[in-house]
Amino acid sequence: MRLREAVASALHLLVIGSFFALSFFFFVLPLRPDWRLFVVNWLSEQPEHFYWLGAIFALIACLFVFGFYGVGRGRFLRLIMKPHVAIVDAKLLKEAIEECFRTHFPRQVRGSDIAVISKQRLDVAVDLLPLEESRQLRLMREMEKQLCYLLRQRFGYSLPFTLSIHSK
Repeated sequence: MRLREAVASALHLLVIGSFFALSFFFFVLPLRPDWRLFVVNWLSEQPEHFYWLGAIFALIACLFVFGFYGVGRGRFLRLIMKPHVAIVDAKLLKEAIEECFRTHFPRQVRGSDIAVISKQRLDVAVDLLPLEESRQLRLMREMEKQLCYLLRQRFGYSLPFTLSIHSK
């Protein structure tokens, strides 16, 4: 599990746990008169605590907003098509590229990975089966051509991208 996924899971768990705790509190509140009395006294006798309570909830809201924004960064590729901007999910790109590799390079590619950097730069890493160096260079050139064609035709992406080849 990547750090980004772990942070996202922790934030999701915190949100869900908070809502379950609040729901439990409100389910139990009618059954506990001492809790109701404490809440009523606390709210009526010490109104200055509302500022602190508001500040705490605002801080938690900011934590969630920035946390979820930070976790979601880099998962999309932003394509600029003259007057419009389109956003493509990285999973969709990965599926299309893997399909291209399976179709055009059967039994030569072991796996691939895609990284979207700063929402406009695409890095494609390919793990090849062992090949001699001259054949590997020809295969890399052909892969680059196929990827350029695929990205331009299917996604309208014409910016440069990085193709990294790993072979053992």
